[in-house]
Order: sequence, then structure tokens, then C-alpha cells
Amino acid sequence: MKEIKEAILGKVRTEAREIVDNAEEEARRIIDGAKARRDERFTAEREKLQREAEGEAARITTRGKMDARNAVAAAKAEAFDAVVEKARTELRAAKPDVETYARLIAEAVGGLGSGAGITVTVPTGCGGIAAEALKKDERTAERVAKVEEDSMEGGILAESEDGSIVVDNTYGARLEMLLPRVYIHYASKLFGGADG
Repeated sequence: MKEIKEAILGKVRTEAREIVDNAEEEARRIIDGAKARRDERFTAEREKLQREAEGEAARITTRGKMDARNAVAAAKAEAFDAVVEKARTELRAAKPDVETYARLIAEAVGGLGSGAGITVTVPTGCGGIAAEALKKDERTAERVAKVEEDSMEGGILAESEDGSIVVDNTYGARLEMLLPRVYIHYASKLFGGADG
């Protein structure tokens, strides 16, 4: 009976050792599988975070470039506006010569058709120059009834006898007519158009 008992105990011990070995091996497989899944998740999460970081870096770079372009455009626009304002200031202060006034008056009076009794308005202090200009052009002088002075940006205004038609041949009006073309040219330079 002792031998049977020892044989049974030996068999139980062998089976127990096999169960423990199998359990340890299964535990290792489970642990290795869990580690592999964890590593895969970490790798996937790291790659996702890296893609998000690269996307955010690209957005920040693009936003920075746009902000820089806008800042440059604003500075250029401010400089352009300053140049236009300086031109306006200089036009207000300009005292034209007799030949320039003769041409300005003839153009404006010519724009009123063939009538007479025209009133020509010039900037304050330029009435004498306008009178000299009219002496040089008798044909235009015959159509002008009077020369008045008023505060304006240089040049002249010519008004028909009944006041229904006014030809604005002031420097300010001429500048306003040129500005759209200047703005278009400026914009093409600023934004890299055909002229840029």
C-alpha cells in the first residue's frame, strides 16, 4: 500500500507539475499577447499624435505666412496711402503757371459745349494767374464771363451760365480719376500679378 500511495503521489505530483507548467506557459502567452497589444496601441497612439502635431505645425506655419503677408500688405497699403495724401497736400499748395492754367481752362470750357457766360473757379490766390491765362487764349476768354476764387485742390472748375453743367478740372478730380489705375497697378505688384 505504501508503494501504491507513493505511485499515486508521484502521478499527482507529475500532473500538478504539468498543470503548473501549462498554466505558467499560458500566463506567459497571455502576458506576451497583452504586451504586444500594448506596444501596438502605444505605436498607433504615438503615430496619431505625431500626425496631429505635424498637421498643427503645418497650420501654424501657414497661418504665420498669411499673417506675415497681411502685415506686409498693410504696411505697403499704409505707405501707398501716405504717398497719395502727400500728393493731395502738394496739389493743394501748388501754384500753377500761366500755360498750365490756359490749358486747364481751355479743356474745361471746351467740355461745356459752345455756350458763353461761363464761370471759372480757381483756388484762392490764383485769380491773377487765371486772368493772365485767359489773355493768352482769346477764343476761350470770349466764353468766360467771370473768374472766381474758392478753396480747392488746384486746377479749375468751369460752370455753364445756367449752372446746369460743371466741368471739374481740379487736380483732386484728376488724381481721383488716376487712382483706380494706380491701385490696380499697385495690387498687381503687391499680389504678384502680370506686372509683379
